[in-house]
Amino acid sequence: VQVSPFNSMIVMPDGTVTVSNGTDSCEAPLDETGLGRCWLTPTSTGSADLTAHYNGSDDFEPSDAAPVAGPVVSRAESAIVFASLNPHNPVVGQPMTVAVSVAPVAPGWGTPGGTVSISASSGQSCEATLAGGEGSCLLSFDQVGPVTIDMDYAGDANFLPTQWGWLNGVMVIPAETTLVLVPSLPSVYGEPVHFTANISVDDPGAGSPTGAVQFTLDGADWGDPVALDEHGVAESAAINDLSVGPHLVAAIYLGDADFLPAIATGITQWVARADSSLVLSSSQNPAPYGVPVLVTAHLAGIDPSQAVPTGGAVQFIVDGVNYGAPVAVGADGTAAKLLPYTALWVGSHELTAVYSGDTS
Repeated sequence: VQVSPFNSMIVMPDGTVTVSNGTDSCEAPLDETGLGRCWLTPTSTGSADLTAHYNGSDDFEPSDAAPVAGPVVSRAESAIVFASLNPHNPVVGQPMTVAVSVAPVAPGWGTPGGTVSISASSGQSCEATLAGGEGSCLLSFDQVGPVTIDMDYAGDANFLPTQWGWLNGVMVIPAETTLVLVPSLPSVYGEPVHFTANISVDDPGAGSPTGAVQFTLDGADWGDPVALDEHGVAESAAINDLSVGPHLVAAIYLGDADFLPAIATGITQWVARADSSLVLSSSQNPAPYGVPVLVTAHLAGIDPSQAVPTGGAVQFIVDGVNYGAPVAVGADGTAAKLLPYTALWVGSHELTAVYSGDTS
């Protein structure tokens, strides 16, 4: 810009001239010839007119120049200059922060805005909104394996789009798990019991493990592995013949492609002796004198036991007196005694029996 004196004045104006495109401006100090220069850095695209305003001085009044057409300002090129991944090798389900920075390419100037689309070769994606040229978003992966990351800057009103090719070297690793056995209430002999194992994913991992749980009983495998359901729960088969006493129950999650195996802390299942019931029956009642009578004791376990006693013996009693030796209980849970007619004279007789019990 150049400022000249009005009419025939020979003193050249001094001071400054403000040059503006309507949005941006610069200040041009005048030299002794009235000429001044300044750098005007446009911050928006287009071809806005340029105006010049002389700010005046002690000797000269302010003045304005007629607007002139400004240069055409195009969008500047941009580049994704920095990206970081934290963590670089996440476990399955762990959120990974992808941070990205976008900068202008010379001679461009300014701070890019807008968004950067971030996508992974495994199908996940997120969008980072830039603030001050920087932004971040979260990715999480649902399976193990190598992953590459692509970044695509969409551009904004002042900056052209750009893309950063695949970022290699990311490896998603299996997540650790925890298996917990649900304790069962103490049981009695012959009572069906089963056990439940729950699998969970340890922080920072996440997801739904698949696969199976192997239950063990007193150190030996208990049946085949049991598949986890959609809630991460496995339930053992029922067992009703645990012997009286303590039993160690444990479980192992066998893992799958994305989740590591886990061993549950063992629990002790206590089994107590079951209560029993005894019912007597006779081969005939009433019986004629002189005919032997077969008296049978029928044994059963009392709920919740579903077992039938097969050990121990039954002592038969006739009219309050033990009759003969105790009779061993058979495999069908019964014991029988044949009472000869000599033990049963005419009249009413009270027949009772006592079961001695056994270890169960």
